[in-house]
Amino acid sequence: MKTYHVFIASSLSFQKERDLMEKVLTERNNSELNIVVHRHEKNGDNDLAKGDTQEIINSEIRQCDVIIFFAGNWIRSKTIGEFNVAIENASNKHIYFYQNPTLEYTQEDWTNTTLWKDFYAEYMQKHLDDDTVIERYEKQCNTLEQLRDALVKDRESFLNNPFCAISCHKMEYDKIIPNSQANRRRGNLDYYFIRPEVDNKLKEEFDSTNKTIIVTGQSTSGKTIAVCRMLKKLPQEYYVVILNADTTKEQLERLSVSQFQHGKKILLLDDLQLLFWKEENEKPIPIDRELLRKLSEILHIGNPDFKVIATTSYSFKEVKSMLTFNEMVPPAIVEVGIKPLSFKKINEYARELRTYGYLKLRPEAGMTIGSLFFDIDRIKTRYNNQFQNSNLSNLQKSMLRQLCHAIKCLWMWKKRSRNKIDLLLDFLKFTYENSYEKADRSTICELAGKVDDLIYYQDIEKDTFEVEDIIVTQVFQYYSSEPSDDLLATEKKAIKGIFRYIYYKDRPNFFKNTTKILHRVKNCSVNAPELQQYIINDVVSRIYKNEQTLYTSKELGTNPEGVSIDWVDAYIGNIANFAPTNAEAIHIWKLTKKYNRRELNVLRWLLPRLQTQQDKDIVHKDLLNEQGQMQDKYIENSYIEFQTELVRFLDMDEAKEIYLNASFIYEASPSADDDDIDDFFSDSAESAHGQESNNETYLTELKEKRIRNFARQLMHKAQTLADIHDIKNFLQKNDKGVVPHDDAVFFFNFIAPYTWLEVFKRFSQPEELVAFFNELTELSVDKKEDTSMFLNKTEVLNGALENIPSSYAYDLWNRMGNNCDGYSLNFMLQKAKNFEQAKGIFNTFMERLEQQEEENKTKLKVGEIYLNDLLDTTSTYSGIKECEELFHKYHLLEADQSLLDYPSQHTQGILYQRMTLKEIKAHMKRHRPQNGDESRNIRTIVQFILKISNYEEAYQALFGETPDCITPEEQQILNHSPYVVSEMFNKVKTPEEGGVARDFFENRLDKSLLNHPDANILNIIINNRFIYPYYEQKVDMIKRMSEKYTVQQNSYTHKHLLYHLTNHTQDSLPPEEIQLIINEEIMKSLDAPKDVLKQMLGGYLPNFPSFRDGVALGPFLEDKFGIPVFINNDADLFAYGEALAGALPEINSKLERLNSAKRYKNLLGYTWGTGFGFGFTVNGQMHIGDNSCVETFCLRNKKYPDVICEDGVAIHALKREYAKNSGDTDHNLEPKDMFDIAEGTREGNREAVLKTFEDYGEIAGDAMATAATLIDGLIVIGGGITAARKYIMPALLKEMRGQLQRMNGETISRLQFKVYDLDDFNEFVEFAKGGSRELKIYGTDKSVVYDPMKRIGITISKLGASRAISLGAYAFALQQIDRQE
Repeated sequence: MKTYHVFIASSLSFQKERDLMEKVLTERNNSELNIVVHRHEKNGDNDLAKGDTQEIINSEIRQCDVIIFFAGNWIRSKTIGEFNVAIENASNKHIYFYQNPTLEYTQEDWTNTTLWKDFYAEYMQKHLDDDTVIERYEKQCNTLEQLRDALVKDRESFLNNPFCAISCHKMEYDKIIPNSQANRRRGNLDYYFIRPEVDNKLKEEFDSTNKTIIVTGQSTSGKTIAVCRMLKKLPQEYYVVILNADTTKEQLERLSVSQFQHGKKILLLDDLQLLFWKEENEKPIPIDRELLRKLSEILHIGNPDFKVIATTSYSFKEVKSMLTFNEMVPPAIVEVGIKPLSFKKINEYARELRTYGYLKLRPEAGMTIGSLFFDIDRIKTRYNNQFQNSNLSNLQKSMLRQLCHAIKCLWMWKKRSRNKIDLLLDFLKFTYENSYEKADRSTICELAGKVDDLIYYQDIEKDTFEVEDIIVTQVFQYYSSEPSDDLLATEKKAIKGIFRYIYYKDRPNFFKNTTKILHRVKNCSVNAPELQQYIINDVVSRIYKNEQTLYTSKELGTNPEGVSIDWVDAYIGNIANFAPTNAEAIHIWKLTKKYNRRELNVLRWLLPRLQTQQDKDIVHKDLLNEQGQMQDKYIENSYIEFQTELVRFLDMDEAKEIYLNASFIYEASPSADDDDIDDFFSDSAESAHGQESNNETYLTELKEKRIRNFARQLMHKAQTLADIHDIKNFLQKNDKGVVPHDDAVFFFNFIAPYTWLEVFKRFSQPEELVAFFNELTELSVDKKEDTSMFLNKTEVLNGALENIPSSYAYDLWNRMGNNCDGYSLNFMLQKAKNFEQAKGIFNTFMERLEQQEEENKTKLKVGEIYLNDLLDTTSTYSGIKECEELFHKYHLLEADQSLLDYPSQHTQGILYQRMTLKEIKAHMKRHRPQNGDESRNIRTIVQFILKISNYEEAYQALFGETPDCITPEEQQILNHSPYVVSEMFNKVKTPEEGGVARDFFENRLDKSLLNHPDANILNIIINNRFIYPYYEQKVDMIKRMSEKYTVQQNSYTHKHLLYHLTNHTQDSLPPEEIQLIINEEIMKSLDAPKDVLKQMLGGYLPNFPSFRDGVALGPFLEDKFGIPVFINNDADLFAYGEALAGALPEINSKLERLNSAKRYKNLLGYTWGTGFGFGFTVNGQMHIGDNSCVETFCLRNKKYPDVICEDGVAIHALKREYAKNSGDTDHNLEPKDMFDIAEGTREGNREAVLKTFEDYGEIAGDAMATAATLIDGLIVIGGGITAARKYIMPALLKEMRGQLQRMNGETISRLQFKVYDLDDFNEFVEFAKGGSRELKIYGTDKSVVYDPMKRIGITISKLGASRAISLGAYAFALQQIDRQE
């Protein structure tokens, strides 16, 4: 927001004029402009009468941006004094003087009054021709109308004049940044990271030199805010004039040398390259040579108090070249450079932000400091809302998507988000000829304005556009005309479109451009490997035109003419990485053995893919020389990524041997021969850009870097505390002059925190990790002396705490002291058992934080994240009020605001869950957007729909008259959401509602809503027994829909059909007819996918439809391979493996060590993942039943009784329920992403994730309780989703520990035994102890140990599902062979 302070100076006798002036000045105020009027009067009385002094008023005049004087045919002496003060500071002000000669003085005004003509002659005349004053006006206004017209004109003049100097001590960030960027960068000043290498250098150069200071750095690296912070600390007599991207060419033409010849002036040129230059062929050229000449004159002003500071994203070398033109003498300039941040540093900043709850984005490699502050969720909402905007036609929406697609394509191709508008327009015309055929620059400008100025112009002539990198990567989407395309498909089409454009437009450079895209795509997409393979298939064919496949090649040493060897090396390495089999990858490696660097690049990708001992032995053998030792070329090389993979590939002793023999001193590799090439090898090539390879300092740093990397890879091999100490002692004994002997430095700096995070995951004994945690807390690190190491220690302790059982967590967290940060607070609040415990944790943390802030004399700032975590632990009124008080205490709420006034979707979402429908609607009505306000996020407005209990009310809310709690635009957003509409159909609970819903579905529903991947309305319709009650109706409906529309069917569509087949046919069909329906109608008429399940009769086999009539697979495979073949279900084998070598023997062993007499013989095994697999063993024997049909996936779903439980406990269920709980129907999150959101390491709706995991646990617990009732035994769970156990298990255990009632009201436990969490140390101790007591044998002096407590336990697989299944399969095969014999 731009703020101008305006002082009105006149006699209070002119009340009408003063009121008019204030009204005219402030009527333009809005979200981007704020004009503050200073009148120094209250109800017509002068403030001097209220205790103000004239000096206070004069001081305010000096600080205001604009001074307006008004007089009649007379003027008071006090006003004359104020005029003199203004003139003394005229070089920093806009001064306007209005006079009405018809206003004559009265007898009351005679005291201390001077006639206008005398004032004019004595004071005004001598100043009118003084060109050191920026602007001065004398306006004669005989009427109020004339005064208003003059004011309006002059108001626009000073608003459009960029040269009003601002007092430096009033400098604010939002006064520097252009309006086009304000919406994205608002709030960056909330927290500033002190960077001594930048801040100190900037101040030193300002104090010590008259040179022009050029602050360089990439976009959002913090250039402007660093300058702002420095200026704000300057003395009050310094004034700054700001030019930025909002400055027009016409305004620049008004620049004058005289403006800067007097006084302490600073000229700030923000984004220098945009003001005087434009781009041609990706090089800057002057916009206007006369403007450039004027700039040169200003830069050479001799005023010793005049300073020039410029920020730019160009390099210093480019700026020097730009400022050297014609015969002009180049100015003296000096650089203050802001270097790109390492991932370690950006992670460090992120950790500090997380402490205060300011972190908006998950830190990633390549981020800038400014990007951490971007509120991407808010930007995404504004962006996505445009495509629901009823004011845009379908063509405009399509063109807008195409525009964003084109920008994203150019970003991938050029690896920069700043490009020529003409290039963008040409690409759009070429790619989307139909819609952009008649488009011109104005079309681009109009469309750009639709997305909240996310696309903005980057030079004075508007030839260039720019989009922040983070907006391109995280907000804009590739566009595809096929709604069925997934992300990978749209990305492939985007690459194909770029290639096509380059081929036709720049054929001579086609290979160079496409090779760059191969390299750049790795940072552009989560699908980078698939996309690289896609590009390789095209580009490699251009390198080896005569080879049909590289996997059968005889030679991989040649290079195509004119192609950088670096590129070819990179390609061939990637080809080995993507080879279909290890044999083919090994073949490629052997073909490159004559070409050292190429071979290493292939090995760098080959080694990590080798999993079988046979493949490892083949490669390992060839790495050795004739003496059986590692060849020198593998020990002494400069390729750090290869070295990393080699250490991981070798065993501990071999890795230590290489460490002892390697010198770690090599010459730096030459830099790439193409200046434009990206650093594909990271620091593998270690190109010394700007460095001499024989520079002693550089080589020393290189050696230290390589030794540190090697040491970290050694530590990666540690699995126990003894391993850690062994590696540390080995490295410190053989320190090579690099390894630190101080244990704190070794553990927290030398070995990077991310290394420890991986090591901690491999600890099998929690007691050992607790011991190591205590050892680490004893290592002292002073935050003031070494902030970086202090933060590293915090991160390491947090990583250990995450992997330690919750029973230890609270005591260990307390031991962390000042190392407790926001991340550990977040972690502990999630572990809290109740609100009181959570409140105690929060208060302890805040007391520590307040003490630190007091010591550092800084203001305490706390973000909303942790208060929301605390709020999430309570559902009582008193608890919510306590949380509200904390929001007030930490200044997140104004004194008169309640929690429901807090503008956070997370906060309101938590509260909405605790509110009734009536309360939600009332609150939403109070906060309903007014005219011009943007619509609220769908995650917020969907809440009242979710609370509605019946179909009719939901239908009316979505498609009837707009409810008064939302706007028509918001209603349109809701009724165009597949997820929301599917929720409406879910509310159908009676046959009558089913008939109404069926009519709406078939005749009035927009069928384009049917094809959403995560909200498949078709499946909801099929699954509801009231909309289409019978199977035949369901099949008929799908047929009719498929004939009229493009209807996506998937495996769940057919699974739902099969589920309803036997119970919901209109007549009692014989089995053979049901079989016919399945085979013909589903498999043929509906073209069912290959994973549709076997018929219900005889067993429900989910994954092999083609086997339903019987396939002799075992005999076929035996005949094919000549060995015995046995087939069994994976969940059965999982349970068998865990019973023989996993959970069952491990738990019995622990019971024995704890002197418990209890032993277990039975085990229930569950696999969580794509389904809900189940198997069990009795007395160590796998039980498969008479039909090999022991299953629990088809038990009833507790939350949806007509649905199978697997549809509540599988990956697809997590995705669906997250969409429901968050309202984000367009998400593409996987369970791992949801877990990261829950952990706080990824942005997202954490409340929705926690609710999703909780529901998963409740449904799973209900089904498992049924199984455990019938089969008394321990339970072990495996599969990928178990990684989220801490969010699932509480609800699961609660369900299994729940109660049921008899008809007489008596309450009994759901299970007839207690259920323990065996992964919780304290619970295991109690589990082992049981209820043991001595029981005397009647009539003797003997006794026995009696344990009447019935109990079972649940544990997570320590083997892992894959290994347990493999062990079970191995044992099963041996068992079958023994039986045959």
